[in-house]
Amino acid sequence: MTAQTETQVTIRTLGGAPDALLCVYPGQMGPQDCYIALDLRDGSMWADYNGEIGNAIPFDVHHGIVRRYPIPVLVPATVNDLMEQIAPHAQAVVDHSDIVWDGNNHVAKLDDEAVLAEERISGDGIGVLVSDRFDPERWIGEGVIGILYDLESDVYWWDAGDWLFPVRDEVIARFAAGKTLDTLDEEYDGDGSSEDSPVLIGLTQCLESLQAEALDG
Repeated sequence: MTAQTETQVTIRTLGGAPDALLCVYPGQMGPQDCYIALDLRDGSMWADYNGEIGNAIPFDVHHGIVRRYPIPVLVPATVNDLMEQIAPHAQAVVDHSDIVWDGNNHVAKLDDEAVLAEERISGDGIGVLVSDRFDPERWIGEGVIGILYDLESDVYWWDAGDWLFPVRDEVIARFAAGKTLDTLDEEYDGDGSSEDSPVLIGLTQCLESLQAEALDG
């Protein structure tokens, strides 16, 4: 396999609010899956959440050309630090991979060095499945624990109905006293940076329901 040494990994840093990676669609039980992605074609690396309900993936991911390394919902500062940490290993993945025609599609092919580099990134055993030249004894001997392995979310969120339930009578009374929906929405919605300031999923809809109760009362 020819190493792609001319392709350099470049990080597209994640900006925005602490909850930039938090996406919970109506009717879903939890957030969309998040990941750090690496494009073998140009070496670009970025973080995002899967925008598809059911977590469908595009063809370039299915064929391994864009690698995805799962992460929990994290604040941008944490994600950017992680991308800096894994960049040398991501470079090894790019350097020791190729895109080949398998008779039906263009797909990624990784050699042993790329597989080990992915283990150092994620530590989830992905390499065992993608390389027919992979040496399990070497993998075990490396004692690899991936940088992204066993991370926990540092973005705090709650279902708005659950969070506001203990104070729902107070909220209804405040609406009855003339507080506006926008005022209470801004007051109760946190930025996800701490347990005391969680992002409240479905907050506007919850407040609209409580406002309706206040008007009916």
